[in-house]
Amino acid sequence: MMTTHCPARAVRSAARNQKESMSLQTMRLVIGLSGLMFWSCAWGATTITFPVKEAAISGGRTQPYWLDNTHVLFRGFTGVEPGPGLQIGPGKEVRLLNEGYYVWDIEHDTMKKDVRFEHAYPECINGQTGAAILRYSLDRKDWKRQAFVDGKEIPLPAQSWVNPISCRVSTAKPAWVVAYSEQKRAIVPLLDEHGYLDRGEYGEDRQKNFPLLYYRSGSDQAISLGIGSQEVVPNIIYYPFVDAYLLRGDRSTPDAPPLWLLQSNGKLEQIFSPQGKGWAQIGWTHFFLTKRGLFFISRSHPGLGEVGKAGLYHVQGENLTRILAYVVDWGTVSPDGCKLAFIKDRWDASLRGDERYRLQVMDLCEGGNHVN
Repeated sequence: MMTTHCPARAVRSAARNQKESMSLQTMRLVIGLSGLMFWSCAWGATTITFPVKEAAISGGRTQPYWLDNTHVLFRGFTGVEPGPGLQIGPGKEVRLLNEGYYVWDIEHDTMKKDVRFEHAYPECINGQTGAAILRYSLDRKDWKRQAFVDGKEIPLPAQSWVNPISCRVSTAKPAWVVAYSEQKRAIVPLLDEHGYLDRGEYGEDRQKNFPLLYYRSGSDQAISLGIGSQEVVPNIIYYPFVDAYLLRGDRSTPDAPPLWLLQSNGKLEQIFSPQGKGWAQIGWTHFFLTKRGLFFISRSHPGLGEVGKAGLYHVQGENLTRILAYVVDWGTVSPDGCKLAFIKDRWDASLRGDERYRLQVMDLCEGGNHVN
């Protein structure tokens, strides 16, 4: 295992934690994959730690989606040619060739265009339930919805409701959705079997820090989570491999926010606090929970062509390890918690438009012990 060392406080090498448990076979795999190299660093040790694969075609700067644990859906294209389309400079445009949504089979490294997205874009995709909601339009004016389960289209009644976590379709809104809408209360749906969060009244009192309440499915008894609704952003992420939800703190600044994990039984546990961590203020954009623990993305850089402190970082308690020293954007964790898909920005001014972006997948379960 190769490691480079740079002076930094409260930062250590991830390799130190894996040295004992990583097998020789895994080490050969990590070293043999060319997708991940070791880099010079600005914040502590940077190591060859996890294998990375890169898609064979360019990917747009858009959110990738896991369809299951081995297939990723992403927007990409096979090349460019001069012509009307993407503005890349004053009076300069290029046309993206074979642009669309592709499914990348990670195990077999094959790529296939998904014809469902010929005139559509994803609204909701859940890799665990196999459910998907698409928005489509032939003229890009009149937009409609389509629903799929395991790749097959299902009827989508006009009067229907879509769970934003599972992407499953119900023929009618749940009673609590209707009731809370009439009461003008802000709610956050969880999985149907788990219930919902009540953030309090909205309207004139929307700035008030109401207690954040959890109602389990089928129960009218509120569970107070011990924090205020204004302390947590409304957008939450469900991680099926731990059957829990990641709640993020206030994002009014680019600093790293507090993070909590909400279990379906109502237990709320703080899993990250920025208090006392100088590195929490370097500027962060994305936060992920995996079987290896927490990973953060920073886009803190001086400008195009200079990486600065940008990259993918592994957070372990008080310690921070820079895993990738290049500009990274978006990202999503596979349902089993083992893989992280993200967009690599090659950050080169000589590249035209979306040619800068490539989809990469990092396997976090190769060697070492899981923290799950």
